[in-house]
Amino acid sequence: MIISASRRTDIPCFYSQWFMKRLREGFVCVPNPFNAHQVARVSLAQQDVDVVVFWSKNPAPMVPHLDEISKRGLPFFFHFTLNAYPKEFEPRIPDFETITQTFIDLSRMLGKQRVIWRYDPIILSNVTDFSFHSQNFDRILERIGPHTTRLVTSFFDEYRGAKRNFIRLGQKNIFLQELDVQDAGYERLVRHMVKRAGEFGLEIFSCAEPPEMRLPELGIPAGKCIDDQYILREFGIQVDSTPDRFQREACGCVKSKDIGMYDTCQNQCVYCYAISQDSRVNANQKQHNVDSPSLLGYYDCPEGKSFPAQLPMF
Repeated sequence: MIISASRRTDIPCFYSQWFMKRLREGFVCVPNPFNAHQVARVSLAQQDVDVVVFWSKNPAPMVPHLDEISKRGLPFFFHFTLNAYPKEFEPRIPDFETITQTFIDLSRMLGKQRVIWRYDPIILSNVTDFSFHSQNFDRILERIGPHTTRLVTSFFDEYRGAKRNFIRLGQKNIFLQELDVQDAGYERLVRHMVKRAGEFGLEIFSCAEPPEMRLPELGIPAGKCIDDQYILREFGIQVDSTPDRFQREACGCVKSKDIGMYDTCQNQCVYCYAISQDSRVNANQKQHNVDSPSLLGYYDCPEGKSFPAQLPMF
């Protein structure tokens, strides 16, 4: 089993203490995001977990715990999203020098093969046009390029919560621009990213992009963020290669179990797909207990003491 921690929230940044307590207890309880009455008991025992995939924009709080995770015999790697967007887009991400140094430190600790850079999503606006991305990409690459081997990228999809956020940004004269894949600027940017990534020896893949984006013909093949071949190559572990049917149609990832919950990430990035409303995040923080088996609340837990032993394991 592959544990995803987590596409739904930034566990390394905001819930590292909770994660470590769950690891020591050997399980986590995860409510179905569409039906909170359905709760799964997910094993975190070493014999049940093939690999842990961490997703984060600032994994610094998790760094002190990595030795313990390794000693417990759990292989793991990071998807590290590093966009260096203006503060209007990423208000709580540390400054460029700090966040890139975290990337470098993590790479030196784990090995550069285990820290994957995500330049994702690429947002086109009047303040982040093709020219911005070309220069911004180069700026980040020059700093962290020697400290990774793999790059994942995609273009912005306008999720419901993100749409509301960008409407508010219009009050600051920041406006989204529609992406035209036939635009010469689009092709120039993609080919530029491919060329520059190649100069640093980075593999580059797209994340869940449909064929009409034409990325493979421009040099970026469709990728798997949770990639059975990558895991086999880096860890020598043969995992189930069955596609994850719970992801988007264009997603190539193999199946995993996500232990996060939506509306819990405090990064406040305006483009986030995992946040419906900031007010829900604030309310949910009151339900988080570091000692709870679930990220929020005590699902199906009488008097908040313990979970029923008969919860399904998957």
